[in-house]
Amino acid sequence: FFLMKIFFGFRYAYNNCLAYHRGPGKYDRAEYNIPTLYSDAPPLPNWILKICKRAADLEVIPSVEFIDMAVINLYAVPGQGLAVHIDPSSLFLRPILSARFFSESVLSFNVKGQYTGHRTHNIVIPRGSLTVMEGYAANNVTHAVRHFLSFGPVSLGVELCMPLGG
Repeated sequence: FFLMKIFFGFRYAYNNCLAYHRGPGKYDRAEYNIPTLYSDAPPLPNWILKICKRAADLEVIPSVEFIDMAVINLYAVPGQGLAVHIDPSSLFLRPILSARFFSESVLSFNVKGQYTGHRTHNIVIPRGSLTVMEGYAANNVTHAVRHFLSFGPVSLGVELCMPLGG
């Protein structure tokens, strides 16, 4: 699978990725899932700021300035997904916004492991929509874009947030 991440404003890397590149023994297991924030990404482009303005106009966020980081997840092959995760509240302020372009997708909540043996809740995210995650859903429930529920030849998801310390 080919998933490209493009960062604006800030970028992050999880220590498990760094450990993979640096070799075993550089991080202990407890540190693997702690992301590190870097301020070397290019500034938010105008088209992303327009999304932020719309979110501020709808009073989803307090102002355009609330958002100073965008992560573009580009799925270039049909059927790609995004791994099970919770966006860490130690790194990102709430709410976290997600905009969907080019095709619809399915956001799955309460996802674990290989997605079997328990109840999940799937929400179809239409193309052109803005999804807002905060509170219990953002802080306590895993979510994923499951590869077998993705649609379209190309999908583009943009996560917008304010990193803590940003």
